Amino acid sequence: RPLRSLFQRIYLILSQSKLTSIFMSKYVVNFSPQIEGANNKLIIGGNNKIRIIDIYNKDVYVLLKDGYNIKYLEREIYVRKAFPFMPITKINFVGNNGLWYSEEYISGVPPNRIKGKDSKIILFKAINDIRNLLNKTREKKGLNQYVKSLHKFIIDDLDKILDIEINVKNNIISYTSKLLKYLINHKENEIFLGYCHGDFHQGNILSNGDNYWILDWEHSGIKQIGYDLFILLIGSRIDKGYSQKFIKLLDGKFDDTQIELINNWPEIMCHKNILKIEYLIVFLLEDIYFYVNEYSNNLFYPNKSVLSNRSKELEKIIDRLKL
Repeated sequence: RPLRSLFQRIYLILSQSKLTSIFMSKYVVNFSPQIEGANNKLIIGGNNKIRIIDIYNKDVYVLLKDGYNIKYLEREIYVRKAFPFMPITKINFVGNNGLWYSEEYISGVPPNRIKGKDSKIILFKAINDIRNLLNKTREKKGLNQYVKSLHKFIIDDLDKILDIEINVKNNIISYTSKLLKYLINHKENEIFLGYCHGDFHQGNILSNGDNYWILDWEHSGIKQIGYDLFILLIGSRIDKGYSQKFIKLLDGKFDDTQIELINNWPEIMCHKNILKIEYLIVFLLEDIYFYVNEYSNNLFYPNKSVLSNRSKELEKIIDRLKL
């Protein structure tokens, strides 16, 4: 996308200039006293944490945002201790209060920005690592027990969100109740769970040509075993086309790459090109919980359209399922 890249470069130049930065940014931050070697330091904002990269010294500091749940950093630290076989950046030091840590500096690009066959090679290496993690941690659990707990978490967190339109809240309650009812009445009474990444998309995989890493484990945890795969297949962090992509999975309409991605993923296939419907429906509840839980912290930057758009996409899926 050369045109977009050109405008991005122009924006970066103007936003870093003392003369033009005030016109290019909503806020300007001043540091006093002056930071030594500031030109070699980069601050990267995130939903729950902030990274400060010292390029010259090859250090990265990860800080939890003030007022945010410490669980996000605890998960990052946990996966490195519990699963040393995974390709994850190494933590060098953890602050005494657990609110920050330093990790090794890496540089690379995601698979979807790598040209040629290497793109697919890196992606499938990362997928094999995730599947290995699932195979080592998978366990059976009662379906009813799992989905009832998910439903309770969603309802509890919805009540914590102050900046939500009442019709959106009611719609989410209605749709999740329908999904819960369907699953409780489903013939399957057990489901496989495993330790999942929680936000597995290509932007969270980096490669420098020699090595690769899977980043950002802050949303990791025990979920149904197809969770990471469905995020990757649907691109579920993007609202546009969400319901359309999900319905294609319901109908078993996969392209060759998707078939290759699904192939040998543990426990989620009924038979060739047919995914177990209960895993797909459980994913909907898990995905709703992801957004509701994030927005239950009222320090999170309010964007009413996120839950509203997700509710509209969910409505299309509910209609397709005839629930």
